[in-house]
Amino acid sequence: MGEWTAMTGRNPSAGNPSGDPWETVGDRFVTFTRLHADGVLPEVPCEACGYPTLPAAGRNHICVVCHWRDDGSSRDRPDVRSMENQGLTLRQAAAHITETGVFASQWHALVAPEYFVPDVKAARAELMRAYDGLGRTPLDAAVRADVQSRKTTFMYTIVHLMR
Repeated sequence: MGEWTAMTGRNPSAGNPSGDPWETVGDRFVTFTRLHADGVLPEVPCEACGYPTLPAAGRNHICVVCHWRDDGSSRDRPDVRSMENQGLTLRQAAAHITETGVFASQWHALVAPEYFVPDVKAARAELMRAYDGLGRTPLDAAVRADVQSRKTTFMYTIVHLMR
């Protein structure tokens, strides 16, 4: 049994057989919530994408992966609209994240095109893969370093495009 499975009983990268984005994000959220609660990870997972990117829950931080503003929306109420997040619900955000990598729909490219250009999309995909690796082997120092490196690369890519 792998390190991740032994610690949490689930495998975040095994995917969700139903293909439902809400359930897939939910599985990831549960995994990283457990790792945070066990003291393995200092960050809490984003309610929208499930990746552990936030220093605290519900404090208006913005997720580095999907750019959801953590306004206190709850997975217990997935169909409540978030005015801080273009009026989308968490369930809608999960579907958009599966499709585009960010919580917003493609029309958001008109106001934030930097999130949708190929270089940024590729850097985001690499960061998401690194986080998935962290979910599988959270105690592996090389995996943790990879997440930090991918996070830096992703942010640099966005900043570079905005110049």
